[in-house]
Amino acid sequence: MRRQPYLHLLKQRGGRFDAFFALSLESIGVRDRDGASDQEYFARLLNRQVDFIATLPAIGDGNAIELRFASSPVPDNPNRGRVAVALRVRVSAGDREAARGQALDAYQGLWPNLASISESYNWVAIHDEKGYEALFGSAEPPYLAELLRREAIIQLDRVHLLPPRRPIGFHEPLSKLADPSASDSSVYVCFPFKRNVNSLERLFDTLLMQPAPVIVSVALSPTKLTQHELDSLLDQILQGERYLNLPIHGQFAYPTEFVPPMRTQAKLLIDGLQRQIFGLRDDCFLCKIQIASHQPLAGALIEAVGVEISGHVHSAEGASDEGGRSSVLAGGYDWAAPQGTKESRIARNNFAQIQFTDWADTLAPLKGRRLRHLTEACEAGCAFRLPLPVDRDFPGIDTRLSRAVPPPVGLPEAGLFIGENIYRGLSQSVRLTRDDRRRHMYIVGQTGTGKSSLLLSMIAQDIRNGEGVGVLDPHGQLIDKVLRQVPRERIKDIVYINPEDDEWVPGLNALDYRDDLDKDAAVNHMLEIFDRLYDMRMAGGPVFEQYFRNSLLLAMSDPNDPATLVEAMRVFTDESFRNAKLAQCADPFVQMFWRQMAIPAKSKDWSLADMAAYVTSKFSRFVYNALIRPIALQQRSTLNFLQIMNEGRIVLVDLCKGKLGETNSAFLGMILIGLIQRAAFARPTDSSPNPPKDFYLYVDEFQNLATDSFSTILSEARKYRLNLILTNQYLHQIPENIREAVLGNAGTLLSFRVGMADATALEEEFLPLVNRKDLVNLPNYHAYLNTLVDGEATRPFNIVTRLVKPEEDQSVFDAIRANIGAYSRPRSEVMAEIESRLEASLGSRSRVSVKTAN
Repeated sequence: MRRQPYLHLLKQRGGRFDAFFALSLESIGVRDRDGASDQEYFARLLNRQVDFIATLPAIGDGNAIELRFASSPVPDNPNRGRVAVALRVRVSAGDREAARGQALDAYQGLWPNLASISESYNWVAIHDEKGYEALFGSAEPPYLAELLRREAIIQLDRVHLLPPRRPIGFHEPLSKLADPSASDSSVYVCFPFKRNVNSLERLFDTLLMQPAPVIVSVALSPTKLTQHELDSLLDQILQGERYLNLPIHGQFAYPTEFVPPMRTQAKLLIDGLQRQIFGLRDDCFLCKIQIASHQPLAGALIEAVGVEISGHVHSAEGASDEGGRSSVLAGGYDWAAPQGTKESRIARNNFAQIQFTDWADTLAPLKGRRLRHLTEACEAGCAFRLPLPVDRDFPGIDTRLSRAVPPPVGLPEAGLFIGENIYRGLSQSVRLTRDDRRRHMYIVGQTGTGKSSLLLSMIAQDIRNGEGVGVLDPHGQLIDKVLRQVPRERIKDIVYINPEDDEWVPGLNALDYRDDLDKDAAVNHMLEIFDRLYDMRMAGGPVFEQYFRNSLLLAMSDPNDPATLVEAMRVFTDESFRNAKLAQCADPFVQMFWRQMAIPAKSKDWSLADMAAYVTSKFSRFVYNALIRPIALQQRSTLNFLQIMNEGRIVLVDLCKGKLGETNSAFLGMILIGLIQRAAFARPTDSSPNPPKDFYLYVDEFQNLATDSFSTILSEARKYRLNLILTNQYLHQIPENIREAVLGNAGTLLSFRVGMADATALEEEFLPLVNRKDLVNLPNYHAYLNTLVDGEATRPFNIVTRLVKPEEDQSVFDAIRANIGAYSRPRSEVMAEIESRLEASLGSRSRVSVKTAN
């Protein structure tokens, strides 16, 4: 979609109105290496710009368009300077409303042709008065100069030096320098600009190294060649034809041997004039090139601008045109500055309002006074042209080092908003439908690139849309922002978990289970947690797993007396407790292990003694932590995740990585992941008559919580409407098997800027439109997206993430804090209960010790 531009309206003499609108070049892309040489690439892009110029007569005769380069140099550090590139259009009409309507029509017609030049250019319409005034509303600069095409009166019967280029401040009238009617053998010649195939880098570097801001303005106004001007050109051709028809022994200023060069000169002049007629008989333009500043203009600066616009008179490039014809009578330039109050006033008015009133003297005959300013599209493109993309940052312009890719056809118009695709200045909202989100989403990107802002936007939308949401935040900053954006109607749905809370603590017992299947799942998940934290498959092997698994299964023997890690430790350290549990245990394999394998009759307890410290030492980090202990050691979980998911409630978890430390924070997060997974798998599937509600689980820095069960969640959770949104900073933080599961199962892959190692791995997911160089050069808040549309894969494209951020409300956070007791218990009560169980364990061990001593 495109917004309408700001219209600046001015009333002129006679009651007519001028309407102005403008566009700004927000950024330029880098050159796309397509195998062509720089010259071939530049020439191709310049031709497309000429095609754009050829469409400009549609804005209407007498109207005008200006291309402006406005520098803001930083003299002591040119690299910090900027050059604004803008297009401004003037449309004139008899009244205000007509001018407004014609200007908007001109904008609608101009935009597609401008955007189609190249996807390298990102144009943005200026939508407000402030933006317009910043580029075009400053005080008129007092110092102006105008670049002009070279002109001369050439005597056909002689070869002589052309008049010198006129310097700034010339005073002698041109009529005294030459008189076009002084001789029948005189021809007026205007030397057309000669294409200079370059990127304009040198011009921008020159502008950035000036001591003060400089503006280069190139303006075009569509017009028609008048009959008088055509007659003037035909008169010059006839003059040359008459000369060529003179007898060879006529009256010449030079001896006969000099006649052939002069006749060749006459033929070149006639050929050039004929081409000028054919070029101007169709649509043509008045062209005016001005340089302006608030400080005196250095001659060298104006010369630099002239050299960039037109090739040197005798330069090798441009020595012939596209048809191979000689263009020796082309190239070069003149320049002049207004003299006196009248000329200065006219020049400043031309500059401010894109007018074309001529103030500089000319050699042209009276009925051809405009000929020096009339150009066709190709020649106008020598001056009216955009900077061309190069392989690196373009001086002074915001440069996109990553390419823009258009969105696929058929993007959904409804769903979760995640950003906009901006391609050739056109923006299109990017949304994810509910069904496509069920195939999970993976977001990767370096710190500070925009991941958290995107998550906040998505979470806030889900909460406001009434969805069930879970958020696991390792640092808490994201949770703090989410809490202040919860709508009042959802305050009662919030479950806020913060281990640092001094008064209330939730209970999260990973060993609390519903049935035998859930018990096995709980044990398996706990084993995965300790394997993830301590790499026990390598460090402990099958023996550790055997003791660990059997200790948990024995501790969990009685479903009416839930076990925690405390009870799992007591299995090793408290014989009476172990025997009591064995009496309740109905699992013959657990019975066999503890009665026959772990404690052989002849060797007493030596096997158990060897393993007890080895296994229980893995529990100590969490049992002894003052923040983890009251949460993980409650016998009954205070949170029913099955109920939370079915009711579509919101779980916000601050994992307090800074206070708990990485291992403890990861332990708590993995417990939560396991509880949510087990609850999800207890729900009916999406194919059942009453499919469950969607629940969106956001896990930031998920690599710290990535157990092997993640592979199962990614492949199976969609059936149970558990939809994952996973983020982290780089791929190689994730264990390889889980990384493959993420890339293989995530239906939506979004990459912010990444390092080269990750870009190499991700490149296969985004080729052929996006490569590793694009992935490592993305700006902040820009990303590439590879997603599904209605379950079908699409080609990757770029997006700019936008934060959908409602107003924050501190009172909402206070209300959430007041409701925390609904799903938590007082800390003092929990600690007293845990200490009581520990004392019972110690008392039991003391009795065993006394009995043994007796």
